[in-house]
Amino acid sequence: MTELPSGTVTFLFTDIEGSTRLLKQLRDAYGELLDDHRRLLRAAFEDAGGHEIDTTGDAFFVAFSRVKDALSAAVEGQRALAAHAWPQDVEVRVRMGIHTGEPTVGSERYVGLGLHRGARICGAAHGGQILLSDASRAVAEDDLPDGIDLRDLGLHDLKDFDRPERLFQLVAHGLATDFPPPRTGQVSTAFEGREDELAEAAQAAVARPRLQRRVPLLAALAGVLAAAAGILVLVLGQSNGGGDVAVRPNSVAVIDPATNDVVEAVEVGTSPSNVVIGEGSVWVLNGEDRTLSRIDPRAMDARTIGTGTTPTGLAVGAGFVWLVSGCPDITVFRLDPGSNHVELLTKLPPDCVADAPSPSSIAYGADSLWITNIDADVVWRIDAVTAKLEATIPLPPGLSGASAGEGIAVGEGAVWVNRKDAVVRVDPATNSAATIGVPHEFGWIATGEGAVWTTDNFQGILWRVDPSRGSAVRSIQVGSGALGVGVGAGSVWVANSTAGTVSRVDPLENAIASTIELGGIPRGVAVGEGAVWVTVG
Repeated sequence: MTELPSGTVTFLFTDIEGSTRLLKQLRDAYGELLDDHRRLLRAAFEDAGGHEIDTTGDAFFVAFSRVKDALSAAVEGQRALAAHAWPQDVEVRVRMGIHTGEPTVGSERYVGLGLHRGARICGAAHGGQILLSDASRAVAEDDLPDGIDLRDLGLHDLKDFDRPERLFQLVAHGLATDFPPPRTGQVSTAFEGREDELAEAAQAAVARPRLQRRVPLLAALAGVLAAAAGILVLVLGQSNGGGDVAVRPNSVAVIDPATNDVVEAVEVGTSPSNVVIGEGSVWVLNGEDRTLSRIDPRAMDARTIGTGTTPTGLAVGAGFVWLVSGCPDITVFRLDPGSNHVELLTKLPPDCVADAPSPSSIAYGADSLWITNIDADVVWRIDAVTAKLEATIPLPPGLSGASAGEGIAVGEGAVWVNRKDAVVRVDPATNSAATIGVPHEFGWIATGEGAVWTTDNFQGILWRVDPSRGSAVRSIQVGSGALGVGVGAGSVWVANSTAGTVSRVDPLENAIASTIELGGIPRGVAVGEGAVWVTVG
């Protein structure tokens, strides 16, 4: 077992700037980018004698015995990133923050405010910039590595700290030198603003060899956060991944796909259902409250946005969040993520059964919005830019004659609509519809991993539809009340509303890989931002 640095310790925090933008641009190639980023930085940290404490998503937390080693690691890491050939010639810019202190250290943990300060300093940096605290400067200035200088940026207020911090920029050959003023007061890294969660979620264990990959931060760190002093206890090593997190009703459970552990539960509104991911946030529909919850996936907190309607469907695309209300007044709304302002986009022709208050679903794809109602016999196609109704597409009824079913999804080359005993495929090139027989009653639908997936709520089954053959090819028994379904992280995830569980299905084996206990009534599922997000009523 490698000893942790003790005495005067220097902490280095890193975080990719604009990771959501890169993910949207690169899509599947983003995984390759993330792997290369980790490999390049790990090599720099290891060469300088760093001890990797944690990596979560696109962020690192590393400890060094000497401040000059941390500076050398940061410089070499930035140079390696700048010299690397990235997919599609994108530019990968990583912000870095360095702070030196004297935390209490034992075989299992650090204790001290230095962890907070280092994370805040990283959050103040811009992509490609390395910022140091005054404490690091004081230790390093008489023994700076060759070719490294420090530029005084003056005093800046750091979030949650009473005294301003004098920040210094590391200047070295091959690194960018000109940046806007530090981004002080902003929460910008995966490590900021989550100390309470870390204190509750993690458990003590034994430290592992340096630079071995750690389990995610919520799982690997344990602590006792003294309310008055604000002291964070950091425990290193193996843990249960936060699996003991209590998931209460009216919250979103956050599952780490690397461990299948519930690592957080974020409170939202009443009766949360649909959940989607985009524009750097997780969006949740709260039906009874007539509100939308916007979750910051880094800070793990939610803000409530009034909608002025009773939305039943939710989608993200083309830079906006889209809402649709159900019968008897089917209306489409658009939310601007920059201002959180909701505006009415268009009203659709009534197509309801006796004006019954049945829900509508919405999806985005092929530059259009696609909308259907649980009782309607059509799909409406709307231009997402002009709000013009482009087409009203007749749908064949379900094989049993009833049209009940919920959900619409875009992917695998088509638009897919749930019907009773059927899934309808709509060709976006011709707006023509065809029925695929799927013997299920009521469920939701998703696409990915080369297939279309729909649930049978009554029989607890996940159906796999082959889009190339136009037929249902596999039924997988999941859990009682199978409802929400999402695809990502190499798996298909099903929310079992009656069983209170989430089934993780391996699409290669067409079998359950694991079952995750949540309790409550799991409903919607979305995968992204490094986690699986499940609404629980």
